[in-house]
Amino acid sequence: MGCAKLSHAGRSCTECSFLSLAVRTGKFELELTVRYITHPSQMTCYAIARGHRPGVYLTWEDAKPQVDGFRNARYRKFSSGAEAEAFIEENREVGAQGDPNPIPAYYAVAKGRVPGIYGTWEEALVQVKDLFHAKYKKFSTREEAENFIEDYQKLKAADPNDPDPRNPSTLVAFCDGSAVNNGRSGCRAGWACLFPHNPTWNRAGVLVGTMVTGGIPTNNRAEYRASVEAILRANQEDPSQTKPLFIYTDSMLLVRSMTEWASKWKEQGWIKLDGEPVLNQDLLKWILQEQGPRKVIRNHVKAHTNRTDWWSGWNRRADEMAREQTSDRSL
Repeated sequence: MGCAKLSHAGRSCTECSFLSLAVRTGKFELELTVRYITHPSQMTCYAIARGHRPGVYLTWEDAKPQVDGFRNARYRKFSSGAEAEAFIEENREVGAQGDPNPIPAYYAVAKGRVPGIYGTWEEALVQVKDLFHAKYKKFSTREEAENFIEDYQKLKAADPNDPDPRNPSTLVAFCDGSAVNNGRSGCRAGWACLFPHNPTWNRAGVLVGTMVTGGIPTNNRAEYRASVEAILRANQEDPSQTKPLFIYTDSMLLVRSMTEWASKWKEQGWIKLDGEPVLNQDLLKWILQEQGPRKVIRNHVKAHTNRTDWWSGWNRRADEMAREQTSDRSL
C-alpha cells in the first residue's frame, strides 16, 4: 500500500501521526489504528492484543485470521517489536473489569536492564524497552515467573563443554547461609558448604562480625562466606585452577553479584552508581581473589520446595547444616 493511498482528512501519510482504517471482515467492521513515526513502509509488526491467538505477527496475512470474526478484537501495526509487545500487555484482558478478585499478573524479566519480577507491565517495560533480545514473559503465579528466570539463567550458564555436575570426578559444592535476628544486634549467622561427591570436605561455621570493618553478621554475608569455602577447597584439591567448580545456592543475590555486578563494582572502585559503597565488599573481594582464573559456574536452586531431585535434596541438606550453626549450642 503506497503513500498516495494513505490519507486522512486530505493530508498525506507523512503529515499524520495516527491513521484509522475501516476493515470489513464478514459481519464485522473492525477499526485498525496504525501508529507510525516516519514512513509506513518501515512497519513490520502486527500486534494482536485481543483475538483468537494474541501475539506479534510479521505479516498482515498471518495476523488477519486472528481477528476475523472475533468480537471486540484489538490490534495494531507497529514498527518495532517492543512497541507491539507493550500494546499487547496494555490491552490484553487479565480479568473482567470490576472483578473484586482479578487474576494477578507477574512479569518476569530474565534478560533486561534489571532482571526480576514486576507487578505491573509499566514497571517491566522500563527494563526491556529498546533492548535487543530482551527476555520476558507474563505469568499468573509468582512461582512460574521465578521458574522462567531460573531456567533462563541455567540455559545461559550452560556450556556443552562443561562436565556433568553429577559426575563424581567433578568439583561441586552446595552453599547456604542462615541467620537468627538477621542484621540486628545479637544476630547469630551460620554457613555451610557441602560437597556431594566428597562428604569429608564438608565444612560449616559461625559468622562472627565482618572481615574488615567489624559489625553485625547477616544472612547474605553467611551466603558469601560459604561460597568462599567452596573456592578454598577447590584450590586445595586443584591448585592449577584448571577444573571448573560448580556452586549451587538458593541466594539469587550471590549468583547475580558474582555473575553480573562484581566486575563492574571492581572497575568503579567498589562504589555503586548512587555513590554509596558496595555492601559486603570485603567478602566479594575475597571471593574474586581466591577464584582467580578458575571457571566458577554458579547456579540458583529454589529453596524450601518439596522437590526430590538431586539439586533440591543437596540444597536442603546445606540449609539444614547452616541453620544448625545458628543454634545456641553451636556458639
